[in-house]
Amino acid sequence: MTKRAPIFSGFFQLGYVASDIDAACETYNKKFGLSAFQIIDMPIDENNPSPIKRIALTYVDDMMIEIIQPDLSLNTIYDDSIVDNPNVIRLHHLGYYIDDYQKTLKRLHSLDYDIPAKGGIPGVLEYCYADTRKDTGLFSEFVRLDDGGKDFFANVPRYKSKK
Repeated sequence: MTKRAPIFSGFFQLGYVASDIDAACETYNKKFGLSAFQIIDMPIDENNPSPIKRIALTYVDDMMIEIIQPDLSLNTIYDDSIVDNPNVIRLHHLGYYIDDYQKTLKRLHSLDYDIPAKGGIPGVLEYCYADTRKDTGLFSEFVRLDDGGKDFFANVPRYKSKK
């Protein structure tokens, strides 16, 4: 029997959701000591609206912290994680690096996981969210990076703990 790699290998990210990135980052800094976030405003495209308005990224050692501010006027996979208090973040997904995007999609389908969101940026990355909540309580995001994505992630602020 051929042994396959665990589907949840390549862990790199805690993905949070908040209704207000600025308030969430300020609270995160005050409570947890991280002040350097790279904030990305998503481009506005009237013909193809993004479910995400803004993203904040930082690293603690080798773990990425992502805070997503969804577009609250749309129905998104983030809706169930949003709370009224703009200072509160909620864990939404765990992120995993993958090498083969198509193979991962097929494997997720074979495990009966729905893929409610997927996409990518040519030369940067491909991603998909699997609805793994029935087994893990959270969504799982799978990300394949191209060189542009590796360069982009290398420039995200990073806090290095003293070990």
